[in-house]
Amino acid sequence: MEGYRGGSRPGARARRAIASSAGLIVLALPLLLTACVTGSGSGATPPTLSPGCERHYQSYLGETTPGFFVTDISGRICGYTYCPGQVTNCRAAYPGPSIRSCEQRSGRDCYIYARGRSISWDGPPAGK
Repeated sequence: MEGYRGGSRPGARARRAIASSAGLIVLALPLLLTACVTGSGSGATPPTLSPGCERHYQSYLGETTPGFFVTDISGRICGYTYCPGQVTNCRAAYPGPSIRSCEQRSGRDCYIYARGRSISWDGPPAGK
């Protein structure tokens, strides 16, 4: 091994182990990067929000501690939860109330559009 600096040159077994480990890292790297890109959620394209829901989403993002933003597949019916101030133990940590309220108003299933300040669509692809 040219350019090796150390007390002794690694033996054949050590070189094979290093090569094998490098191969595993190269194979695993795309999977790790994909996990970082998609984040949480289904990975499906979220619906386009109606102008009214887009205004609500901007208000949601302006909250100190946003919880969950939910919408139906059409993007026309929406709602959100948040914690006022720096409260750490409030109902905004649970999406159930927002989803139930959205479903009662829309008459169809509603899904999580965002968690905190990150879009994390949990529903089917938009338009399906």
